[in-house]
Amino acid sequence: MAGDAEVPGRGAARLKKALAFMSLPPYASESQVRSRYHELLRLNHPDKGGTPDQFRRVQACYKFLLERLGGKVREDGGAAAEDIAEAPRETKVDDARAIRQGQEDAQRVVLGSDLRSLGDEAFEERDYTRAVECYGAALAHSRFDARSGHADLLFGRARAHLALGNDEKAASDARRAAESRPIWADAWALAGHAQVKAGDFVGARASLERAVGLLGGEEGDLAKRALEDLATARAAVEQEFCKLALGGHGGAVTQASFLPEGPVLKGSLGSRMGGRRILATAGMDGAVRIFATATGELLHQLKGHTAPITSIAWCPDGEGVLVSASEDGTARVWRLEEEGSCRLLKTISGHEASVTRVCFDKFGAAFATTSEDRTACVWDSETGLLAHRLEGHSGGVNWAAFHPTGRSVCTASDDATARVWDLAGDATEPGRCVHTLEWGDGRATSAEYTPDGRFVVMVTKKSGAVNPFYRMLLFSSVSGRICRWLDGHQGAITCLSWDPSRADSEWATAATSSLDGTLKVWEARAEPTGGGTYSLETDEARGRALKQWEKPARVQGEIEAVWEGALLCVAYSPDGGRLCAAGLDGRVRIFDSETLECLQDCCGHAGPVTSVAWSGDGQELASASDDGTARVWVAGGEEG
Repeated sequence: MAGDAEVPGRGAARLKKALAFMSLPPYASESQVRSRYHELLRLNHPDKGGTPDQFRRVQACYKFLLERLGGKVREDGGAAAEDIAEAPRETKVDDARAIRQGQEDAQRVVLGSDLRSLGDEAFEERDYTRAVECYGAALAHSRFDARSGHADLLFGRARAHLALGNDEKAASDARRAAESRPIWADAWALAGHAQVKAGDFVGARASLERAVGLLGGEEGDLAKRALEDLATARAAVEQEFCKLALGGHGGAVTQASFLPEGPVLKGSLGSRMGGRRILATAGMDGAVRIFATATGELLHQLKGHTAPITSIAWCPDGEGVLVSASEDGTARVWRLEEEGSCRLLKTISGHEASVTRVCFDKFGAAFATTSEDRTACVWDSETGLLAHRLEGHSGGVNWAAFHPTGRSVCTASDDATARVWDLAGDATEPGRCVHTLEWGDGRATSAEYTPDGRFVVMVTKKSGAVNPFYRMLLFSSVSGRICRWLDGHQGAITCLSWDPSRADSEWATAATSSLDGTLKVWEARAEPTGGGTYSLETDEARGRALKQWEKPARVQGEIEAVWEGALLCVAYSPDGGRLCAAGLDGRVRIFDSETLECLQDCCGHAGPVTSVAWSGDGQELASASDDGTARVWVAGGEEG
């Protein structure tokens, strides 16, 4: 017999043990056995806190006792159809009433549908404790009674728990019901409402966004409450993580950047100014605004550019020099003084078209600018004089990055190439191109040295309906030879960030964001030569591919596919332990860099987020958005 292993012994001894286990008298009737069996099912069901072993033993004892009493049992532990047929049923309501009054027929098995009816009655009568008990018992029976909808029972018990003030239990049941029936808007809305009451605002926001999406603009009490709860959840999440909302720009904010702590000179400007964190933001209005993040105080508004600002960069020595680049074809060098003033040091006018990027070398001795006029320029930081004009690209130059030693610089261009330029005269005359890096066609959107300087990673994209690709190419910075190519994204790669904690290891680790809505982590290795792939990926917020007419203004001109959760920026924390990514949905998410588990999901922006930046100690994170604001988020020590 199936229950032999669970009910040890033979004959009378075995019967005695089975009766003792079920707490039944020596001469129990069949109706007593059935009644006690259903009680023990409710008490020992795994969903009610019982263990699977105890639950199986209850079933085994029940089978054994019924066989001794002459009853019939189904293979799943319930009574056979013949047993149930012995007591004809009139109506479900009569059965439920009989069960409630303890007058059920001795030969009848209580069905989950009956218990559900009791739960519904108790809920209507506002006897919520009884409703919870009945729904729980019905859930215990639902594995035997296929007519009892498991999700419906969870939903009913969630409502009863909510009425009793058991918000966490209500949220758990409602979410389980919603996950069982993923297109059930009512269950998602109930889960979100319970999560709001329980204080789980991040979970509530996800549930309610799902509910609102399923309701699709419907009107009614359910939709109204879901929208109200969603607004509450979003506000609570913003309040939990958002330290500051910084406005004032007359348009989209293009970049945010913290004043760095100087790696070379100790006692940087920030520390001399009372340890305040200083944040610079740049906007489409052509202005740079500088804030103290401790209070949100606006320290300075730097004006002078006559077109949107495309890029800003602080000198890494931490002494307060900031360079801004603009579509007006100029770059401006500013200096933040210790006493709190800020003055313009120099206006750089070496380009004939929009300046696309500005960047400093590691030591702050020089900075580079790139332009749509097909050139890049290297400038002396101290004097602001032109050191090298780098000419040779046949398309606009999108990017520049210095070698860790500062002795060379690489540039990326729309002409499908990246170039390595010798600035120190190590291999040729200073300022001459030593390597042209190319492999096939497609725009080169950026180029970066690996942290050890051994390789150059060129990011390329080719749009169109025929053989589009979005890949990274790894070249030797010494020989210019291609070493590896890295494919995996299905949309344009928008940003690349190096893990600073891997700077001294045998290989470099990089994270990339993309319009395909995925965040990927790659390992840049020299060997073996050939194709490579990513080591980690997350696409939880990816969504669906947008139609051309659905694309937001930020990516309206993009030919390639763009997903709802397209990511526009990514950045490693200073210690490499966390990754931040943000994009079209306005959410700023912080991930564990080893597992890509989401630690924080920060909302508040009403438009795409185009830039994120970490403070030097990794405790704060700044984001810039098309909604005209920058926000500072509490990141350190607040994971999860």
